[in-house]
Amino acid sequence: MNDFLRRLTILSLIPRRPDWASTAHAARDAASAPRTGKTSAAQLHAQLHQRGFRGNLRAVQRDLVYLGELFPELEHDGQRAGGQGWCWRGDAPVRDLPGLDPALALTFAMARELLQPQLPLILLERLQPYFEVADRVLREAGPRGWETWKDRVRVIPEGLELRPAQFDAAVMGVVQTALLEGKRFRGRYQPRGRDLAEYVFNPLGLVFRRRVVYLVATLWDYGDPRHFALHRFAWAEGLEEDATPPEGFVLETYLKTGAFDYVADGSPVLALRLRMTEAAAAHLHETPLAGDQTIADDATAPGWFQVSATVLDSEQLVWWLRGFGDQVEVLEPEPLRQRMLAGARGLAVLYGIS
Repeated sequence: MNDFLRRLTILSLIPRRPDWASTAHAARDAASAPRTGKTSAAQLHAQLHQRGFRGNLRAVQRDLVYLGELFPELEHDGQRAGGQGWCWRGDAPVRDLPGLDPALALTFAMARELLQPQLPLILLERLQPYFEVADRVLREAGPRGWETWKDRVRVIPEGLELRPAQFDAAVMGVVQTALLEGKRFRGRYQPRGRDLAEYVFNPLGLVFRRRVVYLVATLWDYGDPRHFALHRFAWAEGLEEDATPPEGFVLETYLKTGAFDYVADGSPVLALRLRMTEAAAAHLHETPLAGDQTIADDATAPGWFQVSATVLDSEQLVWWLRGFGDQVEVLEPEPLRQRMLAGARGLAVLYGIS
């Protein structure tokens, strides 16, 4: 999917052939005419890097060769210093895209559904002609089922599906633009349980977790990353100041620290040992808790298993364990066992059981 998104971005960055600007068609549509010129692989590589894509120049060159074979309207002259000069042929609208076959059109259509919440609004606008062409190709593809395939595939969440938190599209646009351009923005945000307040944000990344979108950012000149639910923003405006991210910050590394799992203070991991019913433990054979997980029959209780694994000590773990009710018993570590016991006693009191 990363390769697909990178190639879509490359397509949106390639300009029209320079002589297109002087045509009668361009003159009529000057107000809405796309930019013209040529670009090189090195320039595209730099633009992709600014947008957060990783990879070397050679990968971009391979992408251009692939796209050039796929789209006949994509041209290069081989004369530009520092690399080939690439542009769209100016005499045909990009939206016609004659190289789009049904299989690739289906990929476009499904990617739109999966990626639409995550793509910057400005990129979505640039990609809209491609999505329209994809829909047309699928409609005209005949009786093989291309158009209806996207209606036969679904991604469903695990557990109770909550309705998505609603955020202001204008706020999202400001956040995405600031993130793309490496700029700060000012916004009014209401932390849970506190009053609305104004902050200056250095955006570091967006995280889509279940039905909530989070901004990872630092505030003003502080260096500690935090995350902010997008639906709690009341207003935002972009600033011209460059963002000041913490030195060496990598979003993936930040996520691996358990920032979104509400990790407990102190040691981030614990050696977990459980007793679980056969039904509760069944899915762990296929989707383990950790790489060192073990499952064995419980010799003291037929139909029960003992599960051991090294996991993050987090609130997510506690919520997961509580979801099994009386089908799981925490054996170790002792502090977690006592916490589960206290919760069980609290439930007994709540339901009037002495």
